[in-house]
Amino acid sequence: MTIRNWLFLFFTTLALGGVAALLIGFLLELFMGEMGLSLSQRLLAGLLFGAVAQMGFFAYLIFNWVASGFFRKDFWFHTVQVLLLLLVLGEVIVFGYMADTAGRILVPEALVGSITLVVGLLVAFWKTKLTNRRGFVPALFFMVVATLIESGTALKQDSLMMMLYTVLTLLVCNAWQILWIYRLVAPPKAEGDKSRKKKSVGAPAAAGSKK
Repeated sequence: MTIRNWLFLFFTTLALGGVAALLIGFLLELFMGEMGLSLSQRLLAGLLFGAVAQMGFFAYLIFNWVASGFFRKDFWFHTVQVLLLLLVLGEVIVFGYMADTAGRILVPEALVGSITLVVGLLVAFWKTKLTNRRGFVPALFFMVVATLIESGTALKQDSLMMMLYTVLTLLVCNAWQILWIYRLVAPPKAEGDKSRKKKSVGAPAAAGSKK
């Protein structure tokens, strides 16, 4: 990825985070009541979410690069991603319906985790339409695992509105990044293309030598 493309992805993600935070905050207040944040606070929160989404995305790219070289085959790497995905979802969704030490049922966490899974599946299917089937598992893994990890302390709050506000804004930013990354990264040149270029360059010289 070039510096120009990285800057494009960075600033567009920040801008999208700010706009998404404003719109999502408005919709949540419309259906769930007063949020308690001013417009400027929502905008700053959206920019912060966009920056966090950027850090999470590039952390995933590094993880993807290292793990791909380690496992070699897509099957094993995808298997590991699915297992980690199930582990994170089990922590958020399954244990969300179990009482904690204080006897509190964490249903909001389970609800947010379920919403994240549904959005992740939709984005992953969209990714396969744009690229190929190999992109389904990585896209789903990033959308679900990265979003829930980036949400962090927001999932520990007692306010369902703030959980949704954080997670939905991050989902918008992460969806933008995972759907646009293939447009910004130049595909590697195939060896066959190089060999064909060499043959085409050498052909006139060989023809001239016969004369």
